Amino acid sequence: SPLTVIRGLLSTITEYHERLSVEEILDMVARSQDAVVRLDKLVSDLLLLSKLDAGDLPRPTRIVSLRDILAQALDEARIAHPERDFVLRAVEGEARVRGDGEQLRDVIASLLDNAVNYSPEATPIEIDVASGDGTVAVTIRDRGPGVPAGELDRIFSRFHRVRTARNATVAGAGIGLAVCRALVERHGGQIEASKPAGGGLAVTFTLPLAARKPKRI
Repeated sequence: SPLTVIRGLLSTITEYHERLSVEEILDMVARSQDAVVRLDKLVSDLLLLSKLDAGDLPRPTRIVSLRDILAQALDEARIAHPERDFVLRAVEGEARVRGDGEQLRDVIASLLDNAVNYSPEATPIEIDVASGDGTVAVTIRDRGPGVPAGELDRIFSRFHRVRTARNATVAGAGIGLAVCRALVERHGGQIEASKPAGGGLAVTFTLPLAARKPKRI
């Protein structure tokens, strides 16, 4: 856990600081700071899930453009991961939904981060947006080792991590996808994972499109 990492690194610095070089100490401090960020995210996610479970957050009523939200999340992902190629294939139109823009951006950002973390650096991250039958679907696919078919539903469970080569080198508490599912369902949508042809993992969330107001004559 992040707290274990922080405790271990700080204990090492405290006990062996006289033998460590400045570079080694700075490296441990940087790793501790990374762990603090992960810990802060974990606490925030747990608090959010607690509020959702208790029904303390009302269903969002504002109409927002999913296209704009996706563009913002992609811009941030490209800045954070300049070595990655993010390939977007989207339908025309704004894809307006009734929702909380910040929470929807967090869902997309989390799925993009997962795709980056669990796939080789030289492979692209593909994002498809499609609409029809009153809904809009966003699919984010990576080219990593994927997830066994029997585990696809379970990856959205809290604190569940698939024991495969996919997460062997990636730290995590197994809660990020659970938060994504809770937020998508709060917006009246659904989320699922699949094994696309050619390998990797594809995660798709679907939201109802906001009804258009009739034009006045």
